[in-house]
Amino acid sequence: MNTAEFKSATFPNAGPRHLLDDSVMEPHAPSRGQAESSTLSSGISIGSSDGSELSEETSWPAFERNRLYHSLGPVTRVARNGYRGHMKASSSAESEDLAVHLYPGAVTIQGVLRRKTLLKEGKKPTVASWTKYWAALCGTQLFYYAAKSLKATERKHFKSTPSKNVSVVGWMVMMADDPEHPDLFLLTDSEKGNSYKFQAGNRMNAMLWFKHLSAACQSNRQQVPANLMSFE
Repeated sequence: MNTAEFKSATFPNAGPRHLLDDSVMEPHAPSRGQAESSTLSSGISIGSSDGSELSEETSWPAFERNRLYHSLGPVTRVARNGYRGHMKASSSAESEDLAVHLYPGAVTIQGVLRRKTLLKEGKKPTVASWTKYWAALCGTQLFYYAAKSLKATERKHFKSTPSKNVSVVGWMVMMADDPEHPDLFLLTDSEKGNSYKFQAGNRMNAMLWFKHLSAACQSNRQQVPANLMSFE
């Protein structure tokens, strides 16, 4: 029996050997690309029910990825957390409601406000009730978005187009003197005789609205030139 035959008989299960030193070859492990061939990370969940994702981190050609994206149609990209099972994208309706283009300018402050009319053209209204709005102050313009339901608490619960908007330049805002309701403030248009009471939910919110409305009310006021002033 020669040497090669003796070794083969002594170690029948040793596996394939190197030709140079006759050492046992290690089993070939699948590459990372092969093991994750069904994975592509674009912020969307695609594929089998076990939660596998497609990932751009693998060596897919760019044209293959583009062809996949075009076949999916418009997709909202979302950030992923550590657990693949918890991925959520906003619906098209929510995205429309939350879109920045809903506002004509930069939003200074926005949120839920309840409003009651105290005076309308100098007269008290026959019936004065609280109405809930999503309010947004953009520069000197105050926009009101009507609620879709009585329990509206978030932006998506209000309409995407404003029901009304007013310029608050020259108006007056003040905190209401009501210890039992510290979240109240008043907004008055003395020129037209309109006055409104607002409820902001808590005192901190009311103070924020008061601060930003005060700045808006006092902005763009035209100063009368000194040479045009008359004294009687």
